Amino acid sequence: NVGSGTPQELRNWVEYCNYPAGSALAEERAANGAREPFRVKYWGVGNENWGCGGDMTPEEYAAHYRRFAGYVRAFEDTRPFRIACGPNENDTEWSRRLLAALGERRRMVEGFSMHFYSWGKSQATKYTVETMREQLSSFARMEQAIRQQRAILDGFDPERKIGLILDEWGVWDRMDPEEEKRYGRLWQQITMRGAVAAVLGLNVFHRQADKLIMCNIAQTVNVLHSMLLAHEQHCIRTPAYYAFELAKAHRGKTAVAVEAEDASPLGLSCSASRSDKELALTLVNPRHDAGLSIEAVLSGVAATGATARMLHHDDFNACNTFDSPDRVVPRVYEARVERGRLAVELPPMAIVTVVVRTS
Repeated sequence: NVGSGTPQELRNWVEYCNYPAGSALAEERAANGAREPFRVKYWGVGNENWGCGGDMTPEEYAAHYRRFAGYVRAFEDTRPFRIACGPNENDTEWSRRLLAALGERRRMVEGFSMHFYSWGKSQATKYTVETMREQLSSFARMEQAIRQQRAILDGFDPERKIGLILDEWGVWDRMDPEEEKRYGRLWQQITMRGAVAAVLGLNVFHRQADKLIMCNIAQTVNVLHSMLLAHEQHCIRTPAYYAFELAKAHRGKTAVAVEAEDASPLGLSCSASRSDKELALTLVNPRHDAGLSIEAVLSGVAATGATARMLHHDDFNACNTFDSPDRVVPRVYEARVERGRLAVELPPMAIVTVVVRTS
């Protein structure tokens, strides 16, 4: 916590987590039940220092970063990866001034963290067509922000030794005071709209994979764009959980370029990746009022068949609840491959992941 913490505090945490044995804090860790070090690699040196993390100028934060980051040291086989606080959304002035102020101390930065939330004007289950369209359109701005922030980094770091990280993203709807009172601060229901938003974000990351080294949804349980909702003895999967599950087909594959005819913010969103014998393709229709007939030309591969799963609900405000946990779930869907072309019928507000077998 660079905003109100001290370099000593950070140094102590690094020792407690990573020092093998023999120091006071390593022995304290062992007494707490962990003889072996935790080997924590990633260390965020401050968080949102342009706002709630200290309301600093870039130059003020650069001075703090230089003081703090020097105490994040390597122990044995654990080499720390130090992450500097980058911009709020696409604040190019913050990034340029911070990187300039760090000067040659940029060598102490392994990661550069940006945040980009997709703010909403409605409560989660009460979106109108207008507020939904406005929120989902933000993912085009997020993709532009990633391109521009990487370009700024490249100007200071042409060898790309500093990795760009988007470590807070997702939909942030208006909170329901009664739900927060019952379930906790920033509790947020996740709807079919939230699932579409999740895959719009994941598709951005797949398309911009050469510019990013890490992306992290905010967050995983109960708060904001969560995968799970839990209360007392109940725990359910949200539609965003299933959106991420559909994206697992891309894991371990190499991103490949895709081109879509409609490049508007609410046009067809797609991403693709491949391995030796598979091509994974994720398609999202963010429109509420029209289906899409998709024909994808598969260049450079011979397709032998395909399987597909779809997440869809006619009501974009539909959600899973503790009483009805399976209202929005994926199902098997038909995709046809003929003569090097993939055909998919995509209903409104639908997500489809197709896995094409190739030879």
